[in-house]
Amino acid sequence: MSFSTIKLGKKKFFFFVLIFIKSQYRLFIITVKHFKFRHKIKIFLHACMR
Repeated sequence: MSFSTIKLGKKKFFFFVLIFIKSQYRLFIITVKHFKFRHKIKIFLHACMR
């Protein structure tokens, strides 16, 4: 295995990771927003119950 093929493999791997991150990024943001939203609701409910 020559150096050039390793370099190409790294490039392909990096590209694949980039695509994966881009596809999962939206899901990640939605999850984070959802968790923050739920947290806010919890705080709000606790404030109302007092």
